[in-house]
Amino acid sequence: MCVSCEFHGTAAELASHIKQCPYEAVKGYISRTEGQLSELTQLLQQKDQEISFLRAMLGQVSTKVDNLEKTFEGTGTRFVRTVRRSFNPCCTTNCR
Repeated sequence: MCVSCEFHGTAAELASHIKQCPYEAVKGYISRTEGQLSELTQLLQQKDQEISFLRAMLGQVSTKVDNLEKTFEGTGTRFVRTVRRSFNPCCTTNCR
């Protein structure tokens, strides 16, 4: 996006025009704003790529968790007792 004055005239008229042209007063601001917009657009694209990557990773983790749940299905209570004993050696068979 480029905003500029569409002045058409002679070189002699240009100097007078520049003093009165509303675009001349804001061209620095417009230029900076265009630069910032370009940077923000690039950052937004990077964030979109990061989000896509993280969604893919989340899908993989979810699949792994589902597979682990299926693996330990039905053995959950025994597994929990085993884990508790490994962290608490004084735990007896009465642990729930």
